[in-house]
Amino acid sequence: DGIMASGRKAVTHAIPALQPIVHDLFVLRGANKADAGKELETQKEVVVSMLLRLIQYHQVLEMFILVLQQCHKENEDKWKRLSRQIADIILPMLAKQQMHLDSHEALGVLNTLFEIVAPSSLRPVDMLLRSMFVVPNAMVSVSTVQLWISGILAVLRVLISQSTEDIILSRIQELCLSPYFISCQNIKNLREGNPSSTTVEEQNGETQIKYPPEEIFARFLIQLVGILLEDIASKKLKVDMSEQQHTFYCQQLGTLLMCLIHVIKSGTFRRITSAATKLLKGDGADGNFYTLDTLNVMVQSMIPTHPSLVLLWCQILLLINYTNYSWWSEVHQTPRRHSLSSTKLLSPQISEENDCKSESKLSMCNIEIVRRGALILFCDYVCQNLHDSEHLTWLIVNHIQDLISLSHEPPVQDFISAVHRNSAASGLFIQAIQSRCDNLTTPVMLKKTLQCLEGIHLSQSGAVLMLYIDKLLRTPFRVLARMVDTLACRRVEMLLAESLQNSTAQLPPEEVDRIQQYLQNNGLAQRHQRLYCLLDRFRANVAPDTVGPLCLVTSHPLDGETPQVPEIIVANKEWYLSLVKSQCCVRHDSMMLECAELLNKLPQPDLYSVMTVKEFNLNLLAPCISLGQNGIAGQHSSALFNTACQVMLGHVTESIHHLPSNHQVFQLWQTSEDTSYWNKMSELFGDVRYFQNVIALCCAMGQYLLSFKLSASLSFPDGKEEDITSFIVGSLEAVSWHLANDRIPLSVDLQAVLDCVCLALQHPVIWNLLASAPFVSHACSVISCIRFIIEAIAVEPGDQLLHPERKRENQSKHEDDVDSSEQTKARRHITAACEAMAEMVESLQSVLSFGHWRNCSIPGFLTPVLRNIIVSLARLPSVNSFTRVPPLVWKLGWSPRPGGEFGTALPEIPVEFLQEKDIFKEFIYRINVLGWTSRTQFEETWATLLGVLVTQPIVMEQEEEGQQEEDRERTQINVLAVQAITSLVLSAMYIPVAGNPAVSSLEQQPRNKILKALDTRFGRKLSIIRGIVEREIQVFVSRRDSAATHHPYQAWDPVPSLSPAISGALISHEKLLLQINTEREIGNMDYKLGQVSIHSVWLGNNITPLREEEWGEDEEDENDVPAPVSPPTSPINSRKHRAGVDIHSCSQFLLELYSQWILPSSPSKKTPPILISEVVRSLLAVSDLFTERNQFDTMYSTLTELQKLHPPEDEILNQYLVPAICKAAAVLGMDKAIAEPVSRLLESTLRSTHMPSRIGALHGILYVLECDLLDDTAKQLIPVISDYLLSNLKGVAHCVNIHNLQHVLVMCATAFYLIENYPLDVGQDFTAGIIQMCGVMLSGSEESTPSVVYHCVLRGLERLLLSEQLSRLDGEALVKLSVDRLNMHSPHRAMAALGLMLTCMYTGKEKISPGRTSESDPTAPDTESVIVAMERVSVLFDRIRKGFPSEARIVARILPQFLDDFFPPQDVMNKVIGEFLSNQQPYPQLMARVVYKVFQTLHTTGQSSMVRDWVMLSLSNFTQRTPVAMAMWSLSCFFVSASTSSWISALLPHVISRMGKSEQVDMNIFCLVAIDFYKHQIDEELDRRAFQSVFEVVASPGNPYQRLLTCLHNVHQASHF
Repeated sequence: DGIMASGRKAVTHAIPALQPIVHDLFVLRGANKADAGKELETQKEVVVSMLLRLIQYHQVLEMFILVLQQCHKENEDKWKRLSRQIADIILPMLAKQQMHLDSHEALGVLNTLFEIVAPSSLRPVDMLLRSMFVVPNAMVSVSTVQLWISGILAVLRVLISQSTEDIILSRIQELCLSPYFISCQNIKNLREGNPSSTTVEEQNGETQIKYPPEEIFARFLIQLVGILLEDIASKKLKVDMSEQQHTFYCQQLGTLLMCLIHVIKSGTFRRITSAATKLLKGDGADGNFYTLDTLNVMVQSMIPTHPSLVLLWCQILLLINYTNYSWWSEVHQTPRRHSLSSTKLLSPQISEENDCKSESKLSMCNIEIVRRGALILFCDYVCQNLHDSEHLTWLIVNHIQDLISLSHEPPVQDFISAVHRNSAASGLFIQAIQSRCDNLTTPVMLKKTLQCLEGIHLSQSGAVLMLYIDKLLRTPFRVLARMVDTLACRRVEMLLAESLQNSTAQLPPEEVDRIQQYLQNNGLAQRHQRLYCLLDRFRANVAPDTVGPLCLVTSHPLDGETPQVPEIIVANKEWYLSLVKSQCCVRHDSMMLECAELLNKLPQPDLYSVMTVKEFNLNLLAPCISLGQNGIAGQHSSALFNTACQVMLGHVTESIHHLPSNHQVFQLWQTSEDTSYWNKMSELFGDVRYFQNVIALCCAMGQYLLSFKLSASLSFPDGKEEDITSFIVGSLEAVSWHLANDRIPLSVDLQAVLDCVCLALQHPVIWNLLASAPFVSHACSVISCIRFIIEAIAVEPGDQLLHPERKRENQSKHEDDVDSSEQTKARRHITAACEAMAEMVESLQSVLSFGHWRNCSIPGFLTPVLRNIIVSLARLPSVNSFTRVPPLVWKLGWSPRPGGEFGTALPEIPVEFLQEKDIFKEFIYRINVLGWTSRTQFEETWATLLGVLVTQPIVMEQEEEGQQEEDRERTQINVLAVQAITSLVLSAMYIPVAGNPAVSSLEQQPRNKILKALDTRFGRKLSIIRGIVEREIQVFVSRRDSAATHHPYQAWDPVPSLSPAISGALISHEKLLLQINTEREIGNMDYKLGQVSIHSVWLGNNITPLREEEWGEDEEDENDVPAPVSPPTSPINSRKHRAGVDIHSCSQFLLELYSQWILPSSPSKKTPPILISEVVRSLLAVSDLFTERNQFDTMYSTLTELQKLHPPEDEILNQYLVPAICKAAAVLGMDKAIAEPVSRLLESTLRSTHMPSRIGALHGILYVLECDLLDDTAKQLIPVISDYLLSNLKGVAHCVNIHNLQHVLVMCATAFYLIENYPLDVGQDFTAGIIQMCGVMLSGSEESTPSVVYHCVLRGLERLLLSEQLSRLDGEALVKLSVDRLNMHSPHRAMAALGLMLTCMYTGKEKISPGRTSESDPTAPDTESVIVAMERVSVLFDRIRKGFPSEARIVARILPQFLDDFFPPQDVMNKVIGEFLSNQQPYPQLMARVVYKVFQTLHTTGQSSMVRDWVMLSLSNFTQRTPVAMAMWSLSCFFVSASTSSWISALLPHVISRMGKSEQVDMNIFCLVAIDFYKHQIDEELDRRAFQSVFEVVASPGNPYQRLLTCLHNVHQASHF
């Protein structure tokens, strides 16, 4: 009471105070019977009376809902009483607009209240009608109108939900109401503030007879719609009303329209519905009321702003059958179709479009919502009124595209189903698609069109078939073409099932002719053979006397109208040459590799003659070079490689001659002075044939440049490097020109060009050319193009590559640098190139960084390529100096004078700038990413970084609080400087080019020894087969982020740069089979502990691990130490100097500097702990470059001293300190004096709870184990290690994924190393335990065992097998495990298991026959190994059948050799031929190659008779194969494989490429190879008869077997003559 009396607002004070009271009294206490009593009732009554005083607020109505619900539960009479009381107060207040219903929420609360009150309280209906049929005294204020409408809506909802039409209308009649009280004139007066001209009662008295009650009700609702529409359309937002009021207006109109829709659709208000329909179609009583046209105009104006209201209005119009096309055309945006151009210009649609462009995106979206929604509604209307075909026709003719794009909507689906049921409508639908659908090129639209056509009426099968073939079958999307093919075939089958008369009427014979001719001319007959065959069947039905159009004749020697008869063809070199020419001069992109294989069989002169033919397909050059690379990789010369390269370079030179001679820098916006040059370039680049040739040459050039990495002896022919450079720049400009002119190249074309550029920049000759002054315009052009391509791909419209403020600073700075008096064009281009390069290097951290949000717009296959190109370009001398400067330096006002040959060389950044942490970080980023280009640059960078270190006081002295922040900053800079110096020194370890990260990787020297087992007879066989598998595993598993091109396998990336480090050569993985450190993730090039082995440090630096204990011993163990692979040849490549840099001095300087910091001279000085950790970490890495024993001595003594002085609790330091001490100790030889403390340190660290420290200790153990431990040390240390490994691996084996991955990997590596090198010290139990754990890890699911661990374990086990440390039982267990794992779904896991299986089997074979001498028959098998191999080989065949194509390819590649090594031929043949013929074989072309290789092996070993016997034995199996085309192909492959003629054998790739075809060419090939077999390999007459009889059984007129028999008959006749 006090609050209410205080005069404060009820909403903010009284109501919130009442809410908890009501909740307490009516909800909490009301539910508890114990609280019920007189006092409680009194309190409730008091509260209710208070609430009644505030009933105008909707928050109070919410409380009343609670109160009424509780009353209803307790006492029905009380509920009815209170309901009546509330209704009596609220209804009059509604009529006077006193209820505060100013929001949708408030209206919702009132509606709920009316549902909760007793229904009797709202009867009789009179009081509801009195509250509804009122007008306010004035309608000037928006809020008054809204309160009035809210009241009406609330009452209307009650009326239509709780009363019947008869009661409402009878009471309206009794009330003697008239519609004029809400006439437009009256409303206008009220809006202007004038009182109503006549009162409701007066008007009622005059006209009560004229108006039936339903008309009054309907007119009232229509007028309300008009009032709301007018207010929404005319009142200005934020001028006449607030945003909240505008929204509420829309919500009110929406509610009113939904009520109207309910009234019409429910069927319970029929009189009102018919009255409303009549009134809406009437004239509005001489302007007194709103007409339909006025309402429509207002609704139309709301299309761009209020789509949902417009759609509700559309629904009402359709409910009253309003189908005026002028209105619907506006809503549907039906296109105006005028033939005359003048009327087209005047068409209203054009002006609409222009209007739309100026509107916001939102209005465009709203218009589209209305268009689609209205179409869906209209479809629904048409489906319900199918008797009127006019609307259906109008929709199909005008909106066919819209119907198709909306075909997923249920009403549109119903409409299309109705069309399908009607023959005429179906015909119209097909016609409309043919004439009106222009956007069928988009795959989504095409797929929807096919779905819409699928069920078309049977009588339209002919028409729809023509549509399929003429318009849809040529789509470039293969999946959709297959769908069209399936649907077209189904339609032809339907026509075949029809009567002859019907089918001829639908598809006349002349149309069949036209269709078949069209399929032939466009090359579609080959792709859609089933459809073509069905059309042939249809022709045979309707016009049996006619013949279909002849196939297009190819240049194939076995094709043509009168081809050579197979039986008289002599398969010699001339004939083979004509066949190869015919295949190589066809412009197609399929079967490229097969054509290359055909060429590979030709001698060099013939090769050259074929490849220099004008029609030669240039796309063949890349596969030819790729195939030829296999030859040069094996150090043989390859005629195919040499010829293809020669031809390619000739084409490159020719292509350059088309370019203008004076090269200019590529600019997007050409300036006026060089228009003739750019016009010529545009004309050239715009030529489609020229661009296609450039792309083909780029693919070939990429392969050619790749071969330089595979063979060190290759070099460019004299004078060609300049042509190659010009060509590569030209091709990049061509792609950029296409992008700039909106001719988007295919992604494979863009990839080919960028790959080519990437590989070219990695070639030192081309890079040096671009770095020279004559080619500076080419270099600038490449930079400009690459920047443009990155922007085109990655930068959205309106966005920029970099933050504009950085860029602006950059540009303004550089413009100051350049002499502004008379800038030459060249200087301007170099300046622009510097700017662009700086931006691109900056973008390496964002747009071109994997995982960054801005990188998502660049395809994954382009990111690494672009990164590599940018690094190579940024190293060019014209831009390098500028690119190394962080953009922030310019902001701080550094303004040096540029110099150098190009006027862009800047001095080193002054040290004071680098003392800013942000600048220093950016500087370090740049030197790490770009590396260094010369010894001078290395030394300058070294001096700069040392300068930063020296200018910062290192040690902490006892200082005041204020200086702590400064100290922290200083320490952070020192830490960064130490990291930078470490990475700078380590960059000298890059191979093959020190300091160049674009082409090099860090040197690796594995700790594992070379496996002697691979030098045995079976070992050599294994290394060939296992090498093939290894290469593929690399492809599958390598982390491809670093791969700079897409070529499937490169011996340079991601394969590590391995020894011999002295000469800096690259060695591919399969040559170092299983030698890489076991714990290293495949393809990971980062620096890891164990990067350089202890043995390589000893050998490379001639350090002898002196041990006092061993002085007296004899030198018999010296043989165990492998000799250096190649001795140092020159000081440049020696350990102390790399790339001319004095690495020894650098490492010595760092060692001395670090020693001073670690052990400061005075106790008062203290180095910050964070810096000590960083220094020890740096020392651990830099020690890989130490070259003298005393350096390791100093390192050991310094670190052991630090370990004594430093608190052992510092675990962060320990993780680096322990491996560093172990490394130094291992190099020094681990004599007793060193071994004792090191062993104790390792034991204590292994007990640590800090995981990184334990991992560090394990790395330390690996270092220590390398130096052949003394017996005493081994006895002390190895039991501790083996216990640790066993207990920990047991704990993690079942679920590796929830443990630290690095820890598991290093544990496995240590365990394998121990078993291999210390078998007696660890004992059998340890080995058995580890093998068991490995089995558990490998058998785990892909989720429980991560790939890295899986591969690590498999490789470790393979090494153990080859080092002969496993028992026979262990070997057998591993075979079973590998066979089991070979069936895994994951390809890379299955292939890794295949590697293990091969190793198991070959090592097993070696063990079984150790004494076999060279004199004994090498092919004689021993039964035991054959039985074992027999069980295993079926697994390989299964993998071919069930695996992915890539896996099947690998297994098929190794299978012939594997079979030859393990099986006698007679055991092999049955299985191989059976698999080749199997209908379950998804890769018959791979099996054909296996058959070929097996047969060739038999021929070479003089067992041709066995080949003949197997062919004769299997013939009947082949002829029974279906379909005939497949049987014919299989037989052709079989005869080719069995042939002893080299030219017939050479046909295999060609025959394989024609799998499944049954054209004239295929029949002739079949007859040719069969006759060859018949003539040259069957000597006995009996066999010849058997051969013929097999084909006589299956011959029938027209089939290939009949044709063969005719040929054989001719051969007989010829032989008799």
